Amino acid sequence: MYRHRLSAIVAGLGLWLPPSGALAQSTINFSFPGTADWNTAANWDPVFIPGDGFPGEQVGISNGETVVLDEMAQFPVLGLLLGETGQYPENDPAEDGSLLINDTSPGGGVTLMVTGAANVGVDGRGVLDIRAGLVEFGSLQVAGARGPDGSALLLRGNAVLNVSGDSGLSRITRISGPDVTFLVEGNVALSGDFQSVITAATHSPLVATAAVNIDPSATGANLSLSFEGFSPNVGDSWTLVEGAMVNGVFSSVQASGSALPRGTAVEVAYNQGGGANVVASLTNRLILSVDRRTGAARIENAVGDAITIEAYGVLSDGGLLTPDNWNSLEDSGAGGPGWREANPTANHLDELNLTDSLSVAASQSVAIGDPYVAGPVAPADEDLVFEYATADGQVFQGIVEYIGPVNDLVLRVDPTSGAAALQNFSSFVDFELTGYGVLSPSGSLLPDGWNSFEDSGLAGPGWQEANPATEHLDELNLTSHTLFNENTFLEIGNIFDTGGTRDLILQFATLDGQVRTGTVEYGELTAPPDCIEGDTFPCDQTVNIDDLNAVRNAFGTGDGSDTSGISGDTFPFDGFVNIDDLNAVRNNFGIAAAASPVPEPNTCLLLAAATLAVLYVRVR
Repeated sequence: MYRHRLSAIVAGLGLWLPPSGALAQSTINFSFPGTADWNTAANWDPVFIPGDGFPGEQVGISNGETVVLDEMAQFPVLGLLLGETGQYPENDPAEDGSLLINDTSPGGGVTLMVTGAANVGVDGRGVLDIRAGLVEFGSLQVAGARGPDGSALLLRGNAVLNVSGDSGLSRITRISGPDVTFLVEGNVALSGDFQSVITAATHSPLVATAAVNIDPSATGANLSLSFEGFSPNVGDSWTLVEGAMVNGVFSSVQASGSALPRGTAVEVAYNQGGGANVVASLTNRLILSVDRRTGAARIENAVGDAITIEAYGVLSDGGLLTPDNWNSLEDSGAGGPGWREANPTANHLDELNLTDSLSVAASQSVAIGDPYVAGPVAPADEDLVFEYATADGQVFQGIVEYIGPVNDLVLRVDPTSGAAALQNFSSFVDFELTGYGVLSPSGSLLPDGWNSFEDSGLAGPGWQEANPATEHLDELNLTSHTLFNENTFLEIGNIFDTGGTRDLILQFATLDGQVRTGTVEYGELTAPPDCIEGDTFPCDQTVNIDDLNAVRNAFGTGDGSDTSGISGDTFPFDGFVNIDDLNAVRNNFGIAAAASPVPEPNTCLLLAAATLAVLYVRVR
C-alpha cells in the first residue's frame, strides 16, 4: 500500500519506480485506537488524509473504531470499506468499523464523495450513520454481519445520500423522520430489514429511478415501523418506497410505538394510485381481548368506524381453547340471527353468518364466554390468532390482547431512572431461582449501578456475581435457592443506561435444572400493593365498607386494559368493576391482612348491608 504514496515522494528525488499502472489499488486504513476525525492525517496508516491528490485510493475502516466526519472531506476517494474483516489488521477475523457523518457546516457542497463502490460490512460488520450532509456513492452494498447489531445503514436528520449506480441492501436500512433524502439512480435489491422510524405526518421514502426488487427468499425482507414522538390517527399513511417499478413483497410487517392508538394496526399496500410504491397506513382492527386469569374473551372495536363482520375464527396451534366454555354468537344471540358454529375444537373456534352480519361500533364489545385455557401458560406459549371476514369479503387478522398479569418471572425496568426489579407475576407457578442473567447486546447495562443479591442480601445467602459487564449481569447460587412466589418483588439497582437501547433480555435458572427466558417490561417501577382478596385499589389490607363504597361508586367502569388497579377494582385486579367485585367484597368482608378471616360480631351488620347492596345492584 505504501508504494502508491511513495511514488509521489521519490519522484522529486529522481528515483525510479515501476509505472503507476503496474501498482495495485491502494487502501489507506484508519489506525487511531478510538473515535477520531476523518480529516486528520495522523489517524490513518499511511499518515495521509484519504485521497489527498490520489483519487484512486480506497478507505478502510476495520479496526473496531469509529471515524467522524463533521465537515466536508478534503478529497474524494475511489472506494469505502467499512468492517471488512482482515483489512486492518490482516490477522484479526473479528474487526468491524463505523463511519459517522454529521456535517452541519454552512455552505453546502458534497461532504463525502466516493466515486466507486461503498461496501458496508460486506465481509464483516460495518455501520454507516449519516445524520447531516451530502454523501455521494458510485454504488452501495450493505451486507456482512446479521442481527439487530449487524451491519447497518442509518439515515436521519437532514441526511442526503445519492447513489449513482445500483444498491444492494441485505442487512439493516433505517430511515428516520421526514427530512432524509435517499436517492438511488440504479436498481435496488432489498433483502434485509427495512426500518422506517415515523416521527411526523409525512416520511422520507427510499427513491429509485430504476426498479426496487424486494426479495425475502435469501435473508428475509422484513419491514418494521416504529412511531416516535408522534401520535398517528386512523387513516394516516406514509410512502416508504418509490421506484420505476416495485417487485415483490416484504415477508413480515411489524409496528411499534407507545403512541399507536389501541385497536389499530399498520396495513402495507403495494403499487397504489397508479404508481410503483410501498405505502403504509394506519387502520382500525377488531380486538380479541383475553383474560389470562379467567379465560374470558370478548370481541371489541376500540377506535374508528364501525366494523361489520360475517365470520370470525379464533385459532390456537397449542390447543389452548375450551369449546365447552365458548359462548358463541349462535348460543347467546348477541350477534343477531344467522350465526352458526363450525366444528369447534381446542385448536379453532369458528363462526359464520350466511344470511346476516354483525356491526361492531366504536367502543362496543361482544362477549364470547370463557374459551381460553386460563392457567399456567407461559408467555411464549400464548399463541392465539384472531381472524375475521368483513361484509365486503375481505379477511383481516385482528389484534389479540391479553389482560391480567403475565404468567412469568418478569424483569421490570424504569426507562427514566434505570432502576430494575425481578418480580413473579404468575398466579400459578412459584419459581425456585438458582441463577439469573440480564443481557444487553448493545451494552446498555450499568455494572456500577447493579445492587446484586450478593450485595443486598435480599434473596438470602449463597448468591455470587459473575464478572459484570455492560453486555451482561449474571448471578448464581451454588448452595441454595430463592423462592419467588406470587408478587415477590426484589429490586436489583439502577442497571439500565437511560440513554441506551431497550434490548434487555432476562434469562433464569430454577432448582429443577431448567433455564428459561423471562419477560422484560419497561415502565414506572412500583412495588406491587400488599393486597388481599376483595381489597379494592388502592389496597389498605382490609376489606370493609370503604371497599363496598368504592365498588358501588365505580360500578360498570373499566375496559380491562388496566390490570395494575383502577378505583373500585378488587384484588386480583382484572381491569373491570362489576358484579365479581361486589361478590369479592361480600365474601371477604371483615378480613384484614394480619387478622382472622372470621368477621367480628360488630361487622355482621356491615356484612348484611353489603349483601343487601349486592341484591340492590342486581335488581337495578
